[in-house]
Amino acid sequence: MIKDPNFKTISRQTKLASPTCTSRDIREAAMALVRKVWNIDLPIRMMSVTCTGMVGENDIYEQISLFEESKKHDKKIEKFEKTVDSLKNRFGDVVSLGGSINEYKGKIKKDC
Repeated sequence: MIKDPNFKTISRQTKLASPTCTSRDIREAAMALVRKVWNIDLPIRMMSVTCTGMVGENDIYEQISLFEESKKHDKKIEKFEKTVDSLKNRFGDVVSLGGSINEYKGKIKKDC
């Protein structure tokens, strides 16, 4: 859902081509939808992304194609995102993902 500064709301949906457990795939699908339906030069007051039909990472089964490229990079992305999740659980939202920069003005406790 996208809300503009005048509180006009539009809502669109899409379904991913294959199961995923990475936020990167969800973010890319959401941004592709935004680019499709929104003038990117106009301001956005609020954007909301909702996921349905979610399952655990061990419950994802996918038919391997003989003709499509392998998704070996997904394992690296999954490992990276698990590391980021672990850091966020330990230090809070000061950890950034996807190239965003968050300023942290407090002190990080070093328990180790």
